[in-house]
Amino acid sequence: MNSVQKPKILVADDENTIRLAFENLLTTNNYEPILARDGVEALELFKKHKPPVCVIDIKMPGMNGLELLKEIKKVKENTFVIVVTAFADMEKTIEAMKSGAYDFLKKPFDNDNILMLIKKAYSAYDLITTSVPAAQSESVLSASASEFRIIGNSPKMQEVYKLIGKISDSHVAVMITGESGSGKEIIARVIHANSPRAEKAFIAINCSAIPETLIESELFGHEKGSFTGAINKKIGKFELASGGTLFLDEVAEMGLEMQTKFLRVLQEKEIVRVGGNEVVKVDPRIIAATNIDLEKALTEGKLREDLYHRLKVISIHIPSLRERREDIKSLADYFIETYNKELNKKILSVSPEVMEFFFKYDWPGNIRELKNVVESAVAICRDNTLLLEHIPAEIVARYEGRRLASSQPAADSQSQSKIPALESLKTETPDPNAAGEIQDETETAGTQGQEEELLSKIEALTSQLITVKLSAMGNIEKTDFYDEVINQLEKILIAGVLKKFKGNQVKTSKFLGINRNTLRTKIEKYSIS
Repeated sequence: MNSVQKPKILVADDENTIRLAFENLLTTNNYEPILARDGVEALELFKKHKPPVCVIDIKMPGMNGLELLKEIKKVKENTFVIVVTAFADMEKTIEAMKSGAYDFLKKPFDNDNILMLIKKAYSAYDLITTSVPAAQSESVLSASASEFRIIGNSPKMQEVYKLIGKISDSHVAVMITGESGSGKEIIARVIHANSPRAEKAFIAINCSAIPETLIESELFGHEKGSFTGAINKKIGKFELASGGTLFLDEVAEMGLEMQTKFLRVLQEKEIVRVGGNEVVKVDPRIIAATNIDLEKALTEGKLREDLYHRLKVISIHIPSLRERREDIKSLADYFIETYNKELNKKILSVSPEVMEFFFKYDWPGNIRELKNVVESAVAICRDNTLLLEHIPAEIVARYEGRRLASSQPAADSQSQSKIPALESLKTETPDPNAAGEIQDETETAGTQGQEEELLSKIEALTSQLITVKLSAMGNIEKTDFYDEVINQLEKILIAGVLKKFKGNQVKTSKFLGINRNTLRTKIEKYSIS
């Protein structure tokens, strides 16, 4: 890059305000912007100036951004193209990354972020002398890929889509981590469906569901008569997936002896069926998944380190549903539509109470739990609107910190009567400062008695809540009770102080003794308005 001449950047967007904003931003930061109103004009300008970095919108007349991206790569493969859009989804993100985009941003974006990305792109360009390999270009997702959709366009899922787009065309092993129910197998299927192996088999196996004595036969196959019950020859999963993809869920649940055999197959790309002598060449792409802490499994000696490194060439972490709450509505709508068709229902809307529950519940079972809750609610609903009464009672009780109880003996759980718990703090606690914000310091001594009385009430409520929880459980078992109570108290406290200060976050953070970033994070976590 010439140090005298300003670095050039092509900006293609059909919105005049966006172009002007980029022109001002780039000029101010010592870049030379080249502005285009559509894809056709952008391609002409690119051929003329050949700037190392381009920022292009997807939705443009004449030639859209993805088409422009591919044409740019044909002209100059080592161009760094940043794709932006207000309408991001899984398919567009993956396609852009497969087609060689440097990054994919969703509008609106922060000026500092786009400038940092442009600077990184230029730095990368300066480091290369030939070309940056670009992924194979495809105009659309394959037909098989369209069968598997990941719902959600949150920033964290956008990062997952980008990585899928980058790795789909390769044959390297992938390790997918994430909590149970977060959608690891769907991610594996999307990788397969967007790969050159898409026309071949995708074979999935849950390692934790197969007894140790049978897993070798499942993976490698067996010959007739090789053991009691082997009445026929069986082809194993490695052979079935050869040329395609083998997905191993809960791979860390394999025993160490089986891990050794598995590692050898990965290294040699050949298997011998149980009870046989014939060496069979196999070539599946391996995608493994787990919901356990792999580093801990290594430390405890439950997972071979060499196998760990062999499987974790590329790592993809799937965020939990509570980490991507902005995707909940899209997921709920999708499941409602699905079960409307399956159950012949006509659910047209969701009540505000249900939507609030969806957003505020922590979903320990992640997408699988949301799917099951929606299925149950749709099945029960006899109207065209989902109400809170249609949500499984035990789920609502867990969310509210209450339980379903009976007016009969405690063992009879059919009658529904709610027992006050922490929620009562919102309604039963008197407000000594209803007329103003926070009392003057000179009044502190006069409120000491009130504070002691309120703390006494909280102690009594806590004792009542523990009693309710114990009676509901019957047997002592591990629960999320601590987190549930602490989260509820924290939410009530923050919401109460915010209300007292009329939403002023500076005063609220000072009063609570936490910094503003922490406060903002917790406001977002608990969806406090």
